[in-house]
Amino acid sequence: MNQYKIFISDPYDFQGPKEIDYILVEPIEIVHGPDVPNWQKEDWLFKLVEPVEYKGQIIKYVTASPRYEGDTLQDMLNKDTTVGVGRVLPNKVIAAKKRYQSSDIHYWAIGTIKCANT
Repeated sequence: MNQYKIFISDPYDFQGPKEIDYILVEPIEIVHGPDVPNWQKEDWLFKLVEPVEYKGQIIKYVTASPRYEGDTLQDMLNKDTTVGVGRVLPNKVIAAKKRYQSSDIHYWAIGTIKCANT
C-alpha cells in the first residue's frame, strides 16, 4: 500500500508541544462530506501511520481534499497537491457508506500531499 506525506505548511489553530512538519498517512477510501456551503462534497480519508497529539487529543485519522480549483481527488494520489486537512475528532467514525457531518471533523491545516514511496 502506498504511503503519503502531508507536509503541513499552514497549521490552522495549531497549538501543541512541538511543531509538526508532516504526517505520514495511508489512504483508506473516498468519503462524502456534509451537504453544507463551503465544504467539499468528497474527501480522502487517511489513517496516520503514527498518530500525533494535538491539544491533548490523539489524531488517528484525517480527511483531505484539494484546495485549488482544477485539482481532483485522483490528482492527490498522483502528483503533489495542495490540500485542506481535517482531523477526525475522537470517538467519531467516518466511512464511505454514510455521509459524515461537519461535527465529525475539525478543519486543521493546509498542506501539500506527496507520495512517500518514491
